[in-house]
Amino acid sequence: MKLLDTDVLIEIIKKNKIEELREAYISIITLLEYLRGIKDEEEREIVKENIEKIVQIVNLENKSILIYSKMHEKLKARGILISDADLLQASIAIANNFTFVTRNTKHFKRLEEFGLKILNYQ
Repeated sequence: MKLLDTDVLIEIIKKNKIEELREAYISIITLLEYLRGIKDEEEREIVKENIEKIVQIVNLENKSILIYSKMHEKLKARGILISDADLLQASIAIANNFTFVTRNTKHFKRLEEFGLKILNYQ
């Protein structure tokens, strides 16, 4: 199963390849990141409802929160900074045994040691 990064969601919607969403999941973090880019409140609500009809949304759960905490602690000790949103997405993917699909594989590669499986979206 695949969990799509925000950049992939944007690309799929931009290129109108909506059928790709039916076979994947997005995290609640990706939904938040996408929606915050829509300035009009009514449009934001419509887009949210449409996305929720097409793709399954994966929420944060205890297992992903604990994985996030572990990764954050270890990376911070090494002086490596990764945004909370990216760490949360990765922890959701790891906790649910998803392959994380992104256009930014280089950025997420350092999380493979924690069990993140990455697929480059093209």
